Amino acid sequence: MVPILLRESSELDAAASLVEWPFILPHEFVRTLVAEGYLNVLVGDVKDIPGFWEHFLKDFPDHPAADGDKRLRSLGFTLYCDEAQSLNDNWMHLIFTSDLSPYLTDAGASRFLMTIFPESRYVLNQDTGVNETLQGACQIIADSFNKLANEGVDLREFPSEESILVATLHCFITGFRGDWKALKQVFNLRRHASTDEICWLCKACKGLDDDQSPLIFTDARDSAAFWGTIGLEDPWSQSPSYATLVGFSGPGMIHADLLHVYHLGVGRDACGALLKLMMSKYPTVFFEGNNIPAKMQAATKQLKEYAALHKLPLRMKRFSKAKISWKKKSFPELKSSSYDTYVISRWLGHVLSLAQGRNDEINKWATMMWAINLVLSLLSRAGRWLTPEEQDNKVVVGKIFVTIYLSLAFDSIQNNERCWRVRPKLHLLHHILLSSPQSFSNPNSFSTWMDEDSLKKQMKVLRKTDPRSAQLRMLQRWLLALPQKFDMCNKKGPS
Repeated sequence: MVPILLRESSELDAAASLVEWPFILPHEFVRTLVAEGYLNVLVGDVKDIPGFWEHFLKDFPDHPAADGDKRLRSLGFTLYCDEAQSLNDNWMHLIFTSDLSPYLTDAGASRFLMTIFPESRYVLNQDTGVNETLQGACQIIADSFNKLANEGVDLREFPSEESILVATLHCFITGFRGDWKALKQVFNLRRHASTDEICWLCKACKGLDDDQSPLIFTDARDSAAFWGTIGLEDPWSQSPSYATLVGFSGPGMIHADLLHVYHLGVGRDACGALLKLMMSKYPTVFFEGNNIPAKMQAATKQLKEYAALHKLPLRMKRFSKAKISWKKKSFPELKSSSYDTYVISRWLGHVLSLAQGRNDEINKWATMMWAINLVLSLLSRAGRWLTPEEQDNKVVVGKIFVTIYLSLAFDSIQNNERCWRVRPKLHLLHHILLSSPQSFSNPNSFSTWMDEDSLKKQMKVLRKTDPRSAQLRMLQRWLLALPQKFDMCNKKGPS
């Protein structure tokens, strides 16, 4: 239990005070794992450690892991944050992951829960808007990881205090991932989707202020002004608690999440716009039927056949006007799950390729979907670090998608149509696709597919828990299940 600043209840006028709150401290958890013989859950093969730091240090050469032989005996960890709804409240989850774990595709064996607390009990600073509850929790995490960075973890010949000390492993935070809303609170971001300046990496803006218009985020050129502003100013209103972490190297360590940016963002917009235009503008080209409902039915049939042929799971039961937000005064947006967006993107790419050559507009659509599907496939198949060829393909093909999407959006505005929605997430996708880090790090490594899966499982447990003790029971039940989960993974082998 540690003291956390919380409101004493969920009532709006409840007083704030320090409350003893259940917390799994990272330094205690990691040391216990190693002492109990579960080092292999954190790193599959210690021979992989030097290679990891060789790549990482290309982006952050001044990181303390570069000192002496630390790059030979240090582990990297990534911190994750997000909110999920349960028990009539939003619960913030703070989780960490070992970068070298052999079980990264197993949510239960690789996502380590530190604490949860309800949004209704946040203490917000009325002057600055800073979430003081969250900053206090993050400071506890930072202090704990700093112990792992400075003191390390003793690795002994046998799991016993009396056995011979073989080495001391140091642990450093190498990155942060999560939903944009959660990252905004964790890092006190003053540049985010709701403000004119939208990006924590650069000073790209919406252009609401005439003085800022040269930095508008819809500029797809290689010479766009916002590229020259990367790292010029800190993006936070107040230095975040995580800035006290040993090895914290600025906003470049905060990674955009491809899942939320494309599969729950731009991908939904693109698929929704395409479906609406394919049915309304080209009624005889893509889908059979004398009216829109009939075409929706034909499109659903095609999609299900495609998914079955390629053995892709599909949750969506049918297309409808409501499913793609087909309204006169709003932009179309596909109401789909993240994985359904992936499947429908692939299917639309296939359908459009069959009609390619009819006219320039259809050719643009087909090329755009070919580009994004190729990049997503490349990233999902690649390892933690891209090869130079993969990096070049990501940038070149990614630029094709961004350029065509923005040109389609511009044309629709010129024609006074609401078709191609342009929102700040498109700018984050721009960074993901066109950035060229020296390490060639794979942005898919910071997608939160497995983190979201872990959250869903934890929410199922939370829903069966008494709200008055949920924060404690959740951690207890999670800890109780871990040994069995680790043993199952060890028997099965690395994923």
